Amino acid sequence: MSNETEELYKKLLTLPRVTGFLIINGDGLAIKSTMDPVETLKYAGLVAPFIDKTRKTVHDFIVDEQENSDDDIEFVRLRTRFYEILIAPEGEYSMIALQLPHEGAEDILEEVAE
Repeated sequence: MSNETEELYKKLLTLPRVTGFLIINGDGLAIKSTMDPVETLKYAGLVAPFIDKTRKTVHDFIVDEQENSDDDIEFVRLRTRFYEILIAPEGEYSMIALQLPHEGAEDILEEVAE
């Protein structure tokens, strides 16, 4: 991993609503994570094929509209009531951050868990 990636990793961990962060390689293997091993495997295993399918879908849309486009996804944001999953694929690595979507989301999560 480059120094730039390492600096971004450290910066993201300081954001108040970020609850977890991981970096996966092109094979979907986690190479760095702040989550417990079970959660790390879960997100790495689900996000890696999601990125592949998203890339293919975007490529299919663009190829239909423009010949020989090399466009690729840069960022994907999935938002639910409880979490946001932020995915930034770059080359052979992808950064994945989990964050609370808004202030008070943590309280809602605790109520649902009870």
